[in-house]
Amino acid sequence: MARPVGATGVLPLSGVQAKYGPDGVRIHRTSDDHKKHSDDLLDVACLMLATMSPDLQAGLINTNAYDMIRQLRDMFQTQARTERYNATKAFNECKMIKGTSVSDHVMKMKRHLDHLERLGHPVTLQLATDTILNSLSEDYKPFVVNYNMNNMEKSIAELHSMLKTAELKYGDHE
Repeated sequence: MARPVGATGVLPLSGVQAKYGPDGVRIHRTSDDHKKHSDDLLDVACLMLATMSPDLQAGLINTNAYDMIRQLRDMFQTQARTERYNATKAFNECKMIKGTSVSDHVMKMKRHLDHLERLGHPVTLQLATDTILNSLSEDYKPFVVNYNMNNMEKSIAELHSMLKTAELKYGDHE
């Protein structure tokens, strides 16, 4: 059901919950409703400020909760994008160095995957597997060919276990 337009011909302010009677006509708020809403906004703003660092608090001390959220989103959106970009880049550019432990390498790749997931950008299992296989040293080329020819679909933990076994055959620890 569409929200009715108020008597003034405009919709009520956003963020303010208007009340409607059974006939759909807007019931005007009382000063008690307005005071409760204002008090709730102040409580939320105080809680938000209490959880911030002193530097952030100083910049937002006289800001209501709605504007605070908007300003924080604007401040940190660019930072989050940069962090996601750097995490993706680190994951994609990670290459196993010949002679190093495949287990250490897979665990490093898994940390990159976990970081991307914490940032809200999980990588699919297929893409994660392909990227890990692509990152292995040339010594593991026969393993990669066999894995792909047999059309294996394994979890990262299972792939890790298979690579540890393959390390006995292909690994070149100096």
